[in-house]
Amino acid sequence: MPYPLLRSLTSNAATIPSPVPPKSMEEYRARLTESENEGATWKRKYNEAMLEMETMSGRLEQQDREILKQRRQMIERDELLLVKDRLLDRYTNKKKRMDFFSSAQSDFDDPSV
Repeated sequence: MPYPLLRSLTSNAATIPSPVPPKSMEEYRARLTESENEGATWKRKYNEAMLEMETMSGRLEQQDREILKQRRQMIERDELLLVKDRLLDRYTNKKKRMDFFSSAQSDFDDPSV
């Protein structure tokens, strides 16, 4: 033959063993009860995980609201500080001008007279 012979994949594939059928009705009922209990266990675990996830989501939303509230308060405080700084600057500049003019002597006042 001019080409190599291909191997069949089915000959090397492992077969999945089929479950052994129950031998009696009691064994069947026992297996059924066991599988129902296992299903109920997994459903309970799923519900617990979903409840925990919802609780964590609620906590995260609450923390996000608190952070947003704190940021707003910080912005309001910064604005108030800016207003106070402007008022203080205006007051100190006015006081400096008043001090400058109060210490100046008039040209008409002659101290030698």
